[in-house]
Amino acid sequence: MIIFVILIGVCAFIGWDKFTRALFVDNINLDNSVFSVKGGLFGSLFISLVLAFFTLPFSLFISINCAVFINFRLPSTLKMYTRFFYKIIGGLSSLIFALFAHQFISEFTKIVFRLENGFNIITAVLMFILLNSAAVTNLLNKLFQGVKVHNLRYLNTHGFKTSFIVHKIIFKNYRKEIIDIAFIAFFKVVAEASAAGFILQSNNSFSGFANGFWGFLTSNPRPAATLITTSFVANKDIANIKDFSYALTLLLLLFITIVNVIFHLLNKPIRREITADKLVNKYEVNNKLKTYEKIHFSIELVTFVFLTSILIIMILALFIKGLITLFKHQTIWTFRPDSTIWSAATTLYASIFVSILVIPLCYFAAIYFNKKHKNSFISNFVNSLLKFTRGIPSVAYGLFSYFFIIDVLNLTLDATEKASLLAGVISVSIMFMPVIYSFFATQLKKLDKKYVKVAFNKGIDYQLIRKEIKIKYIIVMIITSIVTVFMMFLAETSALLITTGTHNSDRFSLFYSEMTLTTRMMQAFLSKEPGTLLTSYECCTVMIILVAFFSSLKYFALRKWDEKVNQKIKKMLA
Repeated sequence: MIIFVILIGVCAFIGWDKFTRALFVDNINLDNSVFSVKGGLFGSLFISLVLAFFTLPFSLFISINCAVFINFRLPSTLKMYTRFFYKIIGGLSSLIFALFAHQFISEFTKIVFRLENGFNIITAVLMFILLNSAAVTNLLNKLFQGVKVHNLRYLNTHGFKTSFIVHKIIFKNYRKEIIDIAFIAFFKVVAEASAAGFILQSNNSFSGFANGFWGFLTSNPRPAATLITTSFVANKDIANIKDFSYALTLLLLLFITIVNVIFHLLNKPIRREITADKLVNKYEVNNKLKTYEKIHFSIELVTFVFLTSILIIMILALFIKGLITLFKHQTIWTFRPDSTIWSAATTLYASIFVSILVIPLCYFAAIYFNKKHKNSFISNFVNSLLKFTRGIPSVAYGLFSYFFIIDVLNLTLDATEKASLLAGVISVSIMFMPVIYSFFATQLKKLDKKYVKVAFNKGIDYQLIRKEIKIKYIIVMIITSIVTVFMMFLAETSALLITTGTHNSDRFSLFYSEMTLTTRMMQAFLSKEPGTLLTSYECCTVMIILVAFFSSLKYFALRKWDEKVNQKIKKMLA
């Protein structure tokens, strides 16, 4: 990860010198105006910020109220299945939301606002609100699942209801974690490189300004990460395109780093926890509190029904359309390079190699830094560095891998295109490492604190501890991490689009250009050829099926196995 940060900085600096004067200029011409960008480098970054700031308030309002309703209002069985539904939605690629926006939300904005077409900033904001609301609700479900309000019955007997308890105790005690999630939501928009490309298709950041604010909202300029991805993929052979991409990536990384630092300096843990006794002593139950409860309950119910209904409509509409297309065209049944089944196989094939690279490395790194050198300088440095990788756009990993694997090492055998599945595997592996490392570090700490130390204190033999506690616990942990890698790989697009190529080679190999489901879906859209939209529907349906399968495996089968392992360990320690 440290090497990645250094090398991407070097790559970006190569292009930075040529484009420092292009930060604010009206027009950047590359290769005699065959490809041009109007608005300078800061223009596209400004569009990214506009999308993020328009999206964040609405998506946070919807997702917070929706998550409260799911976790504190629904009965246990319905709560479990609703969480599972949002887990599936949270694991979907952003391209699925983009396809829904392209086909349905764009028509909505076109009709409602009486526009010539619906491909504009308004549609992009609505798409990101839906995408972020679903993702943030899933994250809040995970947070609220572990929340326990002490003396809940005590508060209820004093007349305090759910909404008041949630807002005055849970929200305040978990303020840092909720702000963390809001931070993730902000950068989910800023760093999103592929989904916006379905809606915003102009390289002119100044388009629409001449017609005032409404003209700007109805224009369709690409944000920074999208501009990097689409420009690089479509214009690899144009002189200076790599320098431009590296320069814009550096600008994006600098902005993300600055915001990251400010955020971590300001978002400190709470010093005093709000308790039930404090709530009882501070507030008196009266008609105002009853009105407060009714208002918030109504808001929570409406947001839950609104968001869940739209997501169900989205999944059913895209899934059914894709299923019809699959059976009609039968590209899923014939294993050939131009088929969807080929790309599905490529996705799973590449996921295996990513798992082989990432999981052992992160597992042993977690043991080394969190057990053997727990409080060392290098351990603290690595843990701090991991916090600052959040928000880095996947396109940055793709550009680094392309530069190092394709340009420097030339690890490709494809004669028609400078690309290889290997470059994609390496870029995604580096990107996944912070997530998987953090997972192992958390689980290993939990294992030591919850079971190993207790076993040692009880005088249990080390060999028995290793056999009956450690090995069983670690097996479940590793299988869970493998499923997580597969799910994350299914959702990834931009890093793979840059590195793995824009066609399927007739040789199923790491050293040739191969398209995954997401890159096949994105490339079908970018090609603008007749019938390519049907390919997007096919890929969408296959992705929904795979995500639902892996989510079921993780949420039900692995969780049940984990519970059984924990029960056996607890019995042994009793």
